[in-house]
Amino acid sequence: MSSDIFKNTRETSWSVIIGVIAAFAGTSLLNHFVLARHREL
Repeated sequence: MSSDIFKNTRETSWSVIIGVIAAFAGTSLLNHFVLARHREL
């Protein structure tokens, strides 16, 4: 097995990580507050 498996990887910036977390939190909040409330009607 080759030990240089991570040879072509790049470091991810903090803005990308924060963006992914914010997108996940936003869709979770949208699902919880908007869609769940709409289902009760």
